[in-house]
Amino acid sequence: WAGWPYRGQLIDFLKSAYGERFGHFGDSNHPEVRHQDLNNLFATLKIVVCDTVHSPNYWSNRIYETIGRGGFAIHPRVEGLEKEFKEYEHFIPYTAGNFKDLKQKIDHYLEDDAGRERIRSAGFAYCHEHHTYTKRVEELLRVLKEQKVL
Repeated sequence: WAGWPYRGQLIDFLKSAYGERFGHFGDSNHPEVRHQDLNNLFATLKIVVCDTVHSPNYWSNRIYETIGRGGFAIHPRVEGLEKEFKEYEHFIPYTAGNFKDLKQKIDHYLEDDAGRERIRSAGFAYCHEHHTYTKRVEELLRVLKEQKVL
């Protein structure tokens, strides 16, 4: 994780805190999962801890992938993300590097099945209403026309 050392710290923390209950997908023990296999995987997981390089108004597509495929996302708080998804309604935010807060949230939602399902379901519906590729392209075309590029 030469370009983003926090990811290694996050993975080490999660491995230490949760042992065999934690799975890191995309490493040598769990090859990268895509397409329908990723949908199927998210259907088996209670919580997906997302990561992103921190920069205001920039975040990884992991949050769209996770929420849009029906996963329950805990994601670092990033300035601007609240314009895309509502905290505690569509995903659970945490402050990157605050592993005590992250663990409290994970532990809470591992036990709170009803709360987790309410957020997961609301996020899934919202993502499908607002963040499909079709919706995103429509928005891009709208902006390009507004800017008189098209």
